[in-house]
Amino acid sequence: MRSSRGRMANASRSGSGFALIIVLWSTALLAVIAGSFAFGMRLETSLTNNLIARAQGEALADAGIQRGILALLEPDTALRWKADGSVHEVPFGAGTLRISIRAENGKIDLNRAPDELIRGLFRTIDDDADTAELSDAVLDWRDRDSETRPNGAEDDEYTAAGRAYGARDGAFLSVGELSQVRGLDADVVRHLSEFVTVYSGRPRLDPLTASREALLAIPDIDEESVDRFLEEREVRAQEGLPFTPIEQLASGRRYLATTKATVYTVEAEGRTTDGVVVNRTAVVRVSRSRKRPYLILSWSRGSSIDSTASTSDQSVSTEGADGSEE
Repeated sequence: MRSSRGRMANASRSGSGFALIIVLWSTALLAVIAGSFAFGMRLETSLTNNLIARAQGEALADAGIQRGILALLEPDTALRWKADGSVHEVPFGAGTLRISIRAENGKIDLNRAPDELIRGLFRTIDDDADTAELSDAVLDWRDRDSETRPNGAEDDEYTAAGRAYGARDGAFLSVGELSQVRGLDADVVRHLSEFVTVYSGRPRLDPLTASREALLAIPDIDEESVDRFLEEREVRAQEGLPFTPIEQLASGRRYLATTKATVYTVEAEGRTTDGVVVNRTAVVRVSRSRKRPYLILSWSRGSSIDSTASTSDQSVSTEGADGSEE
């Protein structure tokens, strides 16, 4: 009898131990599941917050473009922003906008500029590169003949380089087309893009809006004259004084002409309180007509705005006219 009771007691203790192990394993499994679920929720929340911050940054950058266009349409010329690339910092909602405007007539037109300006620009932006080869390749791309310049590239050179296309032998359709020109790498194209255009339609530069690099591309002009000119241009602009400075750049007079700008590049940077930064670039033609005061010619993701010439503007109104593309 005692033996039977002992066996029953042992069996009871064994069953209880097995049940305890099951309970412990079940608890551990539930803890792992709960931890995984909590981690997944944290990850999903973080991703959602990142997407929201990114969307806010993009909305800010888009608003910056519209604010820049509004500044171009300002009827009071004294309040209208200068189209010389200076940066305006504007508080907007919970973020900050940085906006710059540059007139396209202050850039070197890829299709209309004299050969000397194209060559001069390459010398200005990259001293180490084979500027003769790069500039001749650009000039061969745009000219209508199939004759290769001494350092240029026509169809045969593109074929030899393994390209599935040849030189256009016609006008550049966009600044981005520079990336298709033989010999121009991404860094050179990115640098060039700041100083060239296909929209001005003019062979000469407007000295009132031209950048330092564009002015230095002018043959027989020295850095001292350009820097002195730019300094005086800035001072007079801040004082609201008229400026006709071509005399200071007399050696490059044949490459300069003051003209009324109608096409502008507007760059905007939107920065959220979370530190998200988004950039936009738009090329805008301004007509100031009541029916369609402006037309957006291109809209793209831009590069970061980096300029020491910045001003502050507290106005945050973005009400403007319809600027949809035709």
